[in-house]
Amino acid sequence: MNTIYPFKSKTRTGKEKWYEKISLNYDGAAKNLINATDTTIFTPEILKQMKYGIKQHLGSNATFRVLKYFNASFSVNYDEKHYFKTIRQHLDPTTIYDSTGITSDSMIVYDTIYGTIIKDTVSGWKVYRHITPSINISTNRYGKILFNKGWLRGIKHKIAYSVSISGNPINEPEYYNDFVDTDTREEFNKPLEYSFFDYSGPFGSSSPQKNNLILNYNINNLLEAKIFSKKDSTTKKIQLLKNFTINGNYNITADSLKFSQIRTGFNFSLFKNFVSFRYSGTFDPYIEENNIRLNRYVWNEKKLPFRHENSNLQISIYNKSISDIINLFKAKPEKKTKTTKSVVQSDKITDIFKDFRLNYNLNMTWNHNRNNVDTFYISTHSIRVSGTIPLTKNWRITVRNLDYNLKDLKFEYPDFGFERDLHCWKMNFSWQPKGGTYTFYIGVKSSMLQFIKYQHGVDPIRANLNSLRY
Repeated sequence: MNTIYPFKSKTRTGKEKWYEKISLNYDGAAKNLINATDTTIFTPEILKQMKYGIKQHLGSNATFRVLKYFNASFSVNYDEKHYFKTIRQHLDPTTIYDSTGITSDSMIVYDTIYGTIIKDTVSGWKVYRHITPSINISTNRYGKILFNKGWLRGIKHKIAYSVSISGNPINEPEYYNDFVDTDTREEFNKPLEYSFFDYSGPFGSSSPQKNNLILNYNINNLLEAKIFSKKDSTTKKIQLLKNFTINGNYNITADSLKFSQIRTGFNFSLFKNFVSFRYSGTFDPYIEENNIRLNRYVWNEKKLPFRHENSNLQISIYNKSISDIINLFKAKPEKKTKTTKSVVQSDKITDIFKDFRLNYNLNMTWNHNRNNVDTFYISTHSIRVSGTIPLTKNWRITVRNLDYNLKDLKFEYPDFGFERDLHCWKMNFSWQPKGGTYTFYIGVKSSMLQFIKYQHGVDPIRANLNSLRY
């Protein structure tokens, strides 16, 4: 069903009322899946293999302006799945002795399993209901500093705040979930919670439901500067910091570890957006021991607001041409100057490599491991070029991929070749030396006559077979 506004007036005069902004949407489906062979499709056995169910979704939301400066949105989503088969689990108390290996003295090593969890499928109609109300409030704040002298004429700071509350109220948890024992020995038994709706039906399974009320927060920053140029007496805006975000959540109904990890990140560019920098990091307000979060604040023990969990910094150059690189380092020519011979030669070289593209990627990671030690490593460091070199009007050298791994000091899957324009025909050859593959092609250019062609080469499958043979 398309989204409707049930309270919107068809003959409204004046300003729109708040209740006219409330929308409704509905979606429903029924499905029956059958997976059977031709020998069982017309037998009673097919009824046991059927997977059928019904799914419904009802949603409502509205957005309002509150106190002139805040945007508030309210939404309620109701999801319903009808299961005709559900899951029940129980512990089989039979003790199992299983051999796991043989020692150097030819002795068999046995492992003892004190009970096995059995999962049964039970027929019967049962409805899974899930309701998620949420409220979101957002606003923007601006700050500006202006200067009358110097190259820096102003700094502008924009902060976007967003706070939302979402929940999942459940009146009868025992209707959805149950516990199953995991060990026949009482001192080692740790009951495991499972969902009755963990059945792989036509609309998938559903996980155990729990009461929760979560407060989410997000802060996004943008920092810009206004730069004055003496050459033409103009000002221009540049972005110093883009999308500096801080976000996380607070679980109001949790009995411990109410605060989530704090995620942060930012990105910016240098040299006229030639090089991009992107950072992401995770911090935790709780103490960690043996890779387990404990309900103890870092501030109480170390007088720090949080501890570092992991960070990642990516420096990249994406799809830049050779002309972009030359123009980055070439000084701007002064007015009324004669074109020198060296400038003409430089332009000719630029024209030869004008179709080349450069990609550079450096990825650095800083992790805090379970041994309470910070580790720093470079996961990716590579440079890749691709493009064509025109030798004559009809001949071209093609470099489809020339990727050099600066971390391992080796080329990664280079791909070379050439192309020849034969007027109504075309010819090309490509070679991948590392994979031992190549392709030669000659054919008609016309799309209507593309079946007139000759193609020969060694594909990756044949190359692998040849390597195994020798």
